[in-house]
Amino acid sequence: TSNSSNSQDVMASLDVQDFSSLKETCAPFKSGKEKFKEQNYHGAINDYTAAITADATYSIAYYKRAMAYYSLNDFNNAVADFNTYIGLVPDDQNGYYNRALTYKQLENITACISDLKKVVELQPGNTNAILKLGNIYNENKMYSDAVSVFTLYIKMKPTSALGYYNRGSCYQSMGNSDSAMIDYSTALTVNPDYESAYVNRGALYTSLGNYKLALQDYNTALTLKPEDEMAFFNRGVAYYNLKDNDSACKDWKYAAGYGLPEASTFF
Repeated sequence: TSNSSNSQDVMASLDVQDFSSLKETCAPFKSGKEKFKEQNYHGAINDYTAAITADATYSIAYYKRAMAYYSLNDFNNAVADFNTYIGLVPDDQNGYYNRALTYKQLENITACISDLKKVVELQPGNTNAILKLGNIYNENKMYSDAVSVFTLYIKMKPTSALGYYNRGSCYQSMGNSDSAMIDYSTALTVNPDYESAYVNRGALYTSLGNYKLALQDYNTALTLKPEDEMAFFNRGVAYYNLKDNDSACKDWKYAAGYGLPEASTFF
């Protein structure tokens, strides 16, 4: 078992100063902005709505209201406001990026991918969008597409261990052990403290029957993160295959204690 590449969704911010031609002094908008900062999202929505009522073309008010809706997990209304914002400001990549994240929450993966591609079209150097697009492909088992996107990411950020790690995860899922091994090893050359890369490479060694090298990687991983339940579980599998049942059961007990209850079925 390997660690998947997960990344927290963070909405793109948009500074009101980017819209100096708009009525930034609009009282409801300013009030909504303050309420949003205070996480009073319902109040912010009311104020942004008042600003929009006063001027139906007040694009940033739609954008901010969409973000408030998103913060309340009201994704349908968020999409509706991002749609209006994009209609008013069709060349701003922030609207597409945040709508993509909203579509992801709605499990509309096709629309999410389309918007992320639009972000990259508008801003080819946006590595955050490229990384997000690769992760979406990977999470939805579209591994060939993910590999292509992560390869682009690596070309743009060749010293980023994350790109190699994520592409290695795709290769591993595709059964391309050689390429996965190269990418995990490269990630560890770039960042020798990349704990998850040791876990995944250890799992790869285990799948190839090289249990001693797997143990070395799991030991290093546990030195870096002493309570990694997956590293304990996988090391237990390596010990078991090396006929060291006592060590295997000990590791599985640790794995269960650190948050992997299914490990308890192994001892």
